[in-house]
Amino acid sequence: DYSKFNFAALPTDEIRKVNEQTNCHKFFYTPLTPPTWMKQNKAAFPDPSTLWATNNILSPDMYDEFAEYLVAICKTIKEKSGVELYAMSLQNEPTFNEPYGSCQYTGAQFRDLIKVVGPRFKAENLNTRIILSEDVASNNWVQNNVGPTIADPVAKPYLGIVACHNYDPDG
Repeated sequence: DYSKFNFAALPTDEIRKVNEQTNCHKFFYTPLTPPTWMKQNKAAFPDPSTLWATNNILSPDMYDEFAEYLVAICKTIKEKSGVELYAMSLQNEPTFNEPYGSCQYTGAQFRDLIKVVGPRFKAENLNTRIILSEDVASNNWVQNNVGPTIADPVAKPYLGIVACHNYDPDG
């Protein structure tokens, strides 16, 4: 329902300008949290009293809606900026609750979600690659979050990029 879609939240003007004024032509997008009505805790920001609350997740019955939401982002950015997103991450730093807008996923949840988002992107003729897991590269978090998708023959073909944030003190 595009009447409820927040077009102003997408940086389409900035993407168009960068695309026109630079040699940068590959853009990726990372949602910091699904819309609150799709989440179990119904909140963008988790309870700050705990980093490990377990209800800051995308409700499994909302995977189809979330896929539709991501398609809408891709199509809106292309329509308003002229740029097809090169890639889209399903979640920024998914292992723990961030103090800003966030959502947690396990590797199994990512595997199940990519099995919904990947076919939807394909059905919509989007060439946008899917990024997992954009997690901090410590404690095997990236491997734990990506492993179930790589091991699943249905999910694996939809994984386009494995990414991490290397904030470890030793670089």
